[in-house]
Amino acid sequence: MTPLFRTPLEVLDLWLAALRSGEYTQTTGKLRRSPPAHEGFCCLGVLCDLARKDGGEDWEEDKYYPGQWYYKSRGADLPGPIASYITLTSDDRCLLIRFNDSDRKTFSQIADYIEKNFRPRLVTPK
Repeated sequence: MTPLFRTPLEVLDLWLAALRSGEYTQTTGKLRRSPPAHEGFCCLGVLCDLARKDGGEDWEEDKYYPGQWYYKSRGADLPGPIASYITLTSDDRCLLIRFNDSDRKTFSQIADYIEKNFRPRLVTPK
C-alpha cells in the first residue's frame, strides 16, 4: 500500500475526529491492546492506527505477551517521526499519556485539549 500524503494539520484533524468518533475503545498503559488483555487503544495509539490506515507500518504483536501490540517498535509512546510531524514534543506526549492513563480523561476530553492547545501550532497565520 502506498502511504498517503497528508499535511500536519490534516493529520491532527483526522486524529481529533477519530478520538471523538466512538470507533476506538480506550485502554491504558500501551498504544494498543487486544484480548486476552483489555482491548483498546490509548490516545496516542489512535494516531498510530491512523498512520497504519494511511499506508504506514502494520502493528506487531508481542510474541511473549499476546494482546500487547507495537507500532514501529514502540509499545507505549508515539514514534518520534509521527510526533515531530504534528509538532508534539516529548512533554506534550507525556502530558497526553498522563491524561489517558493516570487522569483517565475520555478521548473526547483529550481531543478538546489537543484542539485548544496543539492545533494552533499548525494553523498558519493569515
